Amino acid sequence: QIAPGWAQDGVPLVIAPYDQDRVNIALDGQGGAFFVWDDQRDGFNIYDVFAQRLTSAGQIAPGWPSNGKRLCSFPSQKGASLVLADGHGGVLVTWTDTRFSSTLGSTFACRYNAAGDVEAGWPQDGLDLADLRVNTGLISDGQGGAFVGMRVHIFSGIYLGFDAGYFTTRFNGDGTLAPGFAVNGTVVCNAANGRGGLRMAPDGLGGAYFCWSDLRVSQF
Repeated sequence: QIAPGWAQDGVPLVIAPYDQDRVNIALDGQGGAFFVWDDQRDGFNIYDVFAQRLTSAGQIAPGWPSNGKRLCSFPSQKGASLVLADGHGGVLVTWTDTRFSSTLGSTFACRYNAAGDVEAGWPQDGLDLADLRVNTGLISDGQGGAFVGMRVHIFSGIYLGFDAGYFTTRFNGDGTLAPGFAVNGTVVCNAANGRGGLRMAPDGLGGAYFCWSDLRVSQF
């Protein structure tokens, strides 16, 4: 049964030109949710990251624009966005950003409050987590921050379309990088041949589990 206030065929999050896709969801702690997606409203194949917040009754939360809110205004392509509740009514968001390279994106993060505004202490256009790494996973660290999974893609050869390596880093809820992680991410796996399908989960002890499919033994 559809919950009271919700339309029979769904509630639109956004009605804008071109595609809006790869939506992810995080609860707002008040019965509603945040929705974050990759958006092409600025032109075909020109991506940016937008968010919307809905109440438990399926209404746009007060103060939010009808077609969502742009999360980062830096003039670059952005995509592969992910969202995680911050435990304080807001969200942590990560994305891939081409501001340093038009072909190999870097991974950025930012924290937003319940109104979709950047939290105090965070860079307005996001925190640079790692350069030449593609955002691929986001899980809570249990302390108000998050672990981020990142990948490096293979662009040629028999492993075209697979990932060459996986990396991780961690950031704190105050907008700082956690100590102990390598610049541009600590290696999770950088073995020979290709791999794919990185998945992550908290270990309950302040760390994280990682798993993936791998071609180092069984190939084509």
